[in-house]
Amino acid sequence: MLKRLSMKSGVTLLEVLVAMGIVALVVGATSQGTAFLSRKLVEGRLAQTARALAQQKLAELEASTLVKGNFAGDFGDDFPRFTYRLAVDSANSRDVSIPGLFDVRLTVEWNDSYATDSLGLETFLAEYPSDAETE
Repeated sequence: MLKRLSMKSGVTLLEVLVAMGIVALVVGATSQGTAFLSRKLVEGRLAQTARALAQQKLAELEASTLVKGNFAGDFGDDFPRFTYRLAVDSANSRDVSIPGLFDVRLTVEWNDSYATDSLGLETFLAEYPSDAETE
C-alpha cells in the first residue's frame, strides 16, 4: 500500500521575495562597480592624453627659442577639454643665474564630467649659443 504525500510542491511567496531581494542586491552592487570602473577608465584615458600633450608641448619648446615669461593656451579643436599653463624662467643655482639654462614648469589641465584635473611637470631646458654667436 502506497502512502500519498500530502505536501504540495512549489515555492512560497516568501521564498520568491527572498530570492528577488538577493538578486536585487547583486545587481545593485555589480552596477555600481561597473560605473566606478568605467569612470576610472575614462579618467585614465584623459590622464594619458594629458601626458602625451605635455610631451608634445615640451618637444615644441625644445625646438623653439625659449622666452622667459608665463604663457597659457589650449591644444586646439582636436583636444577641446585640455589647456596648459607654462612658466619659463632662468635657472638659478645658489641665487646665481646660469646662462642658457631655463627652468620650465608646465601644467596641463582638463575637464571631464566629474571634475577638473591637472598634470604638472618641471624640467630644465638648455639653449646653446649658435656658431655665429660663439665667433
